[in-house]
Amino acid sequence: MKQHMKLGEFLRKTYVDDLKFLDSRYSSKEIYVRSTDKNRTIISAMSNMLGMYGQQNNGAVVGVDYPDDAGWPTGFVPIAIHTVDDDTDYIGNPEAVCDRQDWLWDMAKTSPELQAFQKRPDVAGLLANLTKFCGESIDIDNLWVVRDALFIEQVHANDTLRKVNSWFSDDLFNKITAVNDQVELYQSGNFKVISDGTLMMNNLDIGTEIQKIRGGSMINDINMHMNIKLQCLGKSSPNCSWINGLKYYAYSAHDDTIYAFFSILGIETKVISTLGYPDYSAATFVELWKNHTSNQSFFKVCLLRVTRNSSCSIFRLQHIDCLLIY
Repeated sequence: MKQHMKLGEFLRKTYVDDLKFLDSRYSSKEIYVRSTDKNRTIISAMSNMLGMYGQQNNGAVVGVDYPDDAGWPTGFVPIAIHTVDDDTDYIGNPEAVCDRQDWLWDMAKTSPELQAFQKRPDVAGLLANLTKFCGESIDIDNLWVVRDALFIEQVHANDTLRKVNSWFSDDLFNKITAVNDQVELYQSGNFKVISDGTLMMNNLDIGTEIQKIRGGSMINDINMHMNIKLQCLGKSSPNCSWINGLKYYAYSAHDDTIYAFFSILGIETKVISTLGYPDYSAATFVELWKNHTSNQSFFKVCLLRVTRNSSCSIFRLQHIDCLLIY
């Protein structure tokens, strides 16, 4: 929550204070927030909006933007977070119920590349040891659960983790992370079969098909909003009224949502310096711009990371260079 509040403060500084793009007071006509139907993503969105428009210096007017009541937090403007059923959220949830994705992944696991990967002594040995340590079967499909749990426990209960689990070590965690990172690459449709990474099975490019399922709907939704925005520029017709005022459309989703988005653009290795998914509170921005000299429209893609300073537990915001894509 703290990370997202700090991210929201940064976004306010960027888009309200510096660029003067968004109004200093919250407007439901300017901002729309959509979250996947998970407590953590909904709360992340709420915390993010708290940083943007929930502080005392947000320009909000008491009695207009929020109640003039002694029990109401000064400056807090509640902002609606919209959502849809998680199992059928094909925009924000790459793991939404999809028989075709399951079929493609099951097929990929029978390929020589993944068969060889699973039989590698270091991979097979690691999964066997984790199965023994965890008391349940661990394979490449649920390895991420172990890795995520151990990562979170190191952040919040490191001493207890090491005291209770004598088998745990930094070296073991690094091995788990390395194997899990490669699995995540495979699950996101990135293969190494030949130089261009194409895995052909049953006359299908498995990687491309998986990427379309996991990230295609997000790309299409962003593209739809941008196209409507451009088509409605300078128009006052009733069917344009909703988009003319809209400036900020936010998705609160998951690390694999960001990775799926980058994968389908083919830029994941350019914006994520290491293997694996983005860290907690990472945010991607797709900004629609228009060159008024050439009248050409284009968009910029940026990844913003929120990192934790372990010495004082203050979260520090860092930019990764933005990519300019026409």
